[in-house]
Amino acid sequence: MIQGGLWGSLGAAPQRLSAVFVAARAHDAMSSRWSGPIGVVRGTRTVVKGDLVRNGATPDVVVDGERREVRINGEPAVLAPVGDLPLNRAYFLA
Repeated sequence: MIQGGLWGSLGAAPQRLSAVFVAARAHDAMSSRWSGPIGVVRGTRTVVKGDLVRNGATPDVVVDGERREVRINGEPAVLAPVGDLPLNRAYFLA
């Protein structure tokens, strides 16, 4: 398989398409190495699952390695096989 540059990996695209999030103490060191947007994060050590706006659920997850079974809140997590995978490896073949 021959794979070239992927979307947004060439030229100035990474800095224009990406953002870096760092601790306040690392901001100055990062700004000399990264020309794109830099976000400073604060108060992350006190974040708990209940603080998440769209994902505050805390289900009981049990993984049985012998039976190869996963249960979420007592119900088996069963996934049907996928028939079509868009943008899989076949799209990157030369």
